[in-house]
Amino acid sequence: MRNTAGFTLIELMIGIAIAAILITVGIPGFRDLILDNRMSAQINALVADLSYARSEAVKRNDIVTVCKRNTGDTGCDDAKTWTEGWLVLAGATVLRVHESVSSPMAMNLKYTGSDRVSYDGKGFLNGVNNGTFIFCDSRGYTKARGLVLAMTGRLRTTRDDDGDKIQEKGSERTNLSDDDCR
Repeated sequence: MRNTAGFTLIELMIGIAIAAILITVGIPGFRDLILDNRMSAQINALVADLSYARSEAVKRNDIVTVCKRNTGDTGCDDAKTWTEGWLVLAGATVLRVHESVSSPMAMNLKYTGSDRVSYDGKGFLNGVNNGTFIFCDSRGYTKARGLVLAMTGRLRTTRDDDGDKIQEKGSERTNLSDDDCR
């Protein structure tokens, strides 16, 4: 008797069919996982720079500002967008530069407070209102996330308080909308 190892054509076709079904089901979820991770990375980068600016302001007992960066990375440019990057400044000294938010899947970053975030020597916001940084990607406002900045300088992420699976803006208790992602 001959003992052969291998697959029959029917076994191979069944295996390919099962693999095709698994790939069809798994790819959309994998895309969302990638987009969620990219958004989390951008949120974490902004949290790190805002926390750094706040701690530097306390350490120096002086005003430290986070603002939209100009083309030369030397100062603020209020005409730019947060998506194009930001700087951490102590006076005229650039402490950190964050490059533009680049991604094959477009991401938009807005701040509802003002064009700049400044901390005083006590770590409180200086001359700006509290607001929400809004992070949107190609999935729209239903998957948008936010980072709320309070007058005390404290940061927190937005949450869905009313259970409709859409994040609320700061303490306003209003849902993020399509306008927030433009």
